[in-house]
Amino acid sequence: MSSKIILLLLIIPLSLTAQEEKRDLSIGNDRYENGDFTSAQNHYKSSLDKDPSMLEANFNLGNALFRQEDYAGATKQFEQAAKLSKTEAERAQAYHNLGNSFLKSAEQQAKVGQMQELNPLLEKSIESYKNALRNNPSDDESRYNLALAQKLLKQQEQQEQNQEQQKDKNKDQEKKDDKEENKDQENEEKEDQKNKDENQEKNQENKDQNQEDQSEQPMPEPKDEISKEDAQRLLDAMKNEEEQTQDKLKKNKFQKVDVIIEKDW
Repeated sequence: MSSKIILLLLIIPLSLTAQEEKRDLSIGNDRYENGDFTSAQNHYKSSLDKDPSMLEANFNLGNALFRQEDYAGATKQFEQAAKLSKTEAERAQAYHNLGNSFLKSAEQQAKVGQMQELNPLLEKSIESYKNALRNNPSDDESRYNLALAQKLLKQQEQQEQNQEQQKDKNKDQEKKDDKEENKDQENEEKEDQKNKDENQEKNQENKDQNQEDQSEQPMPEPKDEISKEDAQRLLDAMKNEEEQTQDKLKKNKFQKVDVIIEKDW
């Protein structure tokens, strides 16, 4: 008898929990329809605290987070909903919303300049829409969003390619400018050296010309001037020499030879 009582006690709490889950889910849906997404979020979370495997609570919590632009949080809930889905229609809806979350996340990252995250998010969005179409090929909304995501990815890749080409072009231009600058500097150095050599050569030519001019100048001639004393001695010596000569001439009967003395003083 005691065992039956215990069994009943266990069944009663489980029944109350299921009722609370549904009540939280129902309240959350009402708040969501009224646009109170924060309150709806809280009730969906309360429902999941009691039963994390509830598909509708996971799916609707993702929608509430999406409406509040918490796309990262919405992504987690839609991924969980896709895992919990039992039918193709449920999986198609979960993957469609998952694709939307990745697409809006990409837009959000682009607005804050986080461009490195853009391509991976767009690629995940594309794959999500493809999964939605695999489960529901007639879903025109998923097909349209897939084409949009593919177009955005292509544009982004083209833009990155253009930026890379422009970057390479700028590098080539910088190398060209550096090369021209080095060439100009080299030419300037060569010109300076040329001018220096020319100046040195010109200076050397001037130096050689000066030396040549100096060598061509006549050496100063020694002056003929002598002192009066030396002149007198010279005259006396010449007179004495003349007298001796006259004596010799007289003896030898030679004719006298006149000696001309030019006085320059």
